Amino acid sequence: MVDKTLFFTAIGEEIKRLREKKRYTREEFSEIADISPKFLYEIEVQGKGFSSYTLFRITRALHISFEDLVLCLNKDADLTNKALSNEQAEIVIETIVSALHFLY
Repeated sequence: MVDKTLFFTAIGEEIKRLREKKRYTREEFSEIADISPKFLYEIEVQGKGFSSYTLFRITRALHISFEDLVLCLNKDADLTNKALSNEQAEIVIETIVSALHFLY
């Protein structure tokens, strides 16, 4: 089973990496994603959990799919020397997709 804290920490680190790659400050990006700079900091640095709708806003602001963001965990073996299995990644993606369907 995927550790929830590890999951949110890894996603937060990837969000920060992608935001910085696009050369957005935290303040600029939080405005685009329509979340507070404090909450973005908590996501990126402290591994704070967030809703599927927040994930939707972040990925939309980054111009990537939420699947791509979640699958980034499989590419980073340094997280805890184990990445998500393909089956675990699929479960995470299916859960997010299901949750996002309620938003529309």
